This record gives sequence, C-alpha cells and structure tokens, in this order.
Amino acid sequence: MDGPMSFSTHYVSVQWALRFEFFTTPKNADWSRYEHPLLVEGREKCEWVLPITVHAPPGGAPAAQTRNDRSFSLEPLWVHT
Repeated sequence: MDGPMSFSTHYVSVQWALRFEFFTTPKNADWSRYEHPLLVEGREKCEWVLPITVHAPPGGAPAAQTRNDRSFSLEPLWVHT
C-alpha cells in the first residue's frame, strides 16, 4: 500500500492507525438462514485501534510494486463448514 509518511506541522497532521474488528456470533446460530456471516443477527463486535508511525523509505530504496487493482470481495474470507 502506498501512502504518505506520518508528519505534523502547525496547520496539518497526518497520522496512521491500524483498525481491527473482531466479531462473535451467537452459539446456536442457524447458518442456513444467512447468505454471509456478516448478516447474522445478534453478533457482538470488538474494535482495536493501533496507532502507528510511518517513516519514509531509506534513500535508494526500490520503487514500490504496482498495485493489483482487483475488486474487493468478502467471499473468500468465509468458508462454510
């Protein structure tokens, strides 16, 4: 992922954070009623935010790899067992 490094001036500040979301589902959920786990009712959510500092790459570092612009899908993240 490409992006600017963290910095701060008198007028603007750019800071980064990693944000994680964890979900739990009810123990006796009827999975046949839902097309995807994110649609299950009664889920509990927990969030964790981790502030990070992004530094500039060292001088002479190779250029970043080109991005693969595939569309994002939640489908591969869930395997029904």
